[in-house]
Amino acid sequence: MINIIDALHSLRPGAIWTYHHSIENFDDALIWQDETQTKPTESAIQAEIVRLQADYEAKEYQRLRAPEYPPIGDQL
Repeated sequence: MINIIDALHSLRPGAIWTYHHSIENFDDALIWQDETQTKPTESAIQAEIVRLQADYEAKEYQRLRAPEYPPIGDQL
């Protein structure tokens, strides 16, 4: 399951932040400490969660098929 942390890593790689799961208010839960990257909005993060989840689901076939074949080195 894709979550806020996954979306933050995708949207702002290497950014410095702290997220408190126990706090309900998004602005209070996400403490942005990065000085070079801007804090993403809650809607941008939610959109990224949807995008990442769709990408994960679209690649299910690949994940299921991979174990069916030996590594390429073994095939050669």
